[in-house]
Order: sequence, then C-alpha cells, then structure tokens
Amino acid sequence: MRHAPGEPHVRAGDAMILWQRTDDPLARAHALDSGAQDVVGPWMHEAEAAARIIRLAQGQNPRLVRGDLVIDLLERRVERSGRAIPLLAREYALLLHLARHAGQPHSREDLLRSIWRLDFDPGTNSVEVHMSRLRAKLDRGHQWSMLRTVKGRDYMLDPGAGA
Repeated sequence: MRHAPGEPHVRAGDAMILWQRTDDPLARAHALDSGAQDVVGPWMHEAEAAARIIRLAQGQNPRLVRGDLVIDLLERRVERSGRAIPLLAREYALLLHLARHAGQPHSREDLLRSIWRLDFDPGTNSVEVHMSRLRAKLDRGHQWSMLRTVKGRDYMLDPGAGA
C-alpha cells in the first residue's frame, strides 16, 4: 500500500498501520480498501492502538515513522536519518508521546499529565530540562529541528519541517 508523504504510519514487516488524526469512518474504509492492515487514531485508547500494532507485528518489528525519524516500538530504539539516538526512559516516553501526536502542540501541563502522570505543576523545570536534552539529541547535526517550541510555551514534533 502506498501512503501520502508525511502521513503518520507504522510498519510491521509488510504490514502497514495508518494513524488517522480524526475519527473518519469513510477515510478509514478507503485506507483499508487500499491495503492498510489497520487504522488507529486518538479516538481509541493508546493501549488498544499498541495491541493492534503488536498483534499485526507477530514477531516482526513495528516502527513508528515520522519523516526521517524512526521509533522501534518493541526494542524502544530511536534513529533519525539512519543514525541511532540513545535516549533515557523519560526522554523516550516524551518523544513517543510527541511522535504519536506529531504536528500538535502540547502544553507543559499536558506533558506533566501525560508523561510524568502529574495532575498538578510541581514547580520544577523538569519538562524544560527534558525537552532541552531531547532536542539536543534529536536535532543535533541536522539542518532542521523536528522539536519545536510553539508560542514560547508549547512543544511539538514537526516531522515535515525539512521536507
């Protein structure tokens, strides 16, 4: 199956799972008719999306692809333009969250809730520190930055900036 450039997808061997930003049954049916093995999106729980991907992988290696960024979901490895990027557990969780919602800005509060599992602001600069470290690892040596700061406070992964 062919997909549009920059369209979020996961490859598990020959299987392709598309990420649909909105719950659109007609577009989902078209994707399945065109050869996608499954379509997942934000309308379903992340555990369900992960279970669908793992089910299709069946011993293969599912990957989340965003532009030149590849995240190996089983091995928890990350590479950009073919270069391995070693990440700490929290950095990986942060990148995976941003990659799953690529192109969408996330506030500091959203990241505290989603990654740190905090429903309050502890008054630390932990988000900023982790974003800075992640940005240095992910964007260093590349002509354009995937990690963006939006309006001075939100963060997002922009996989198409260099395309």
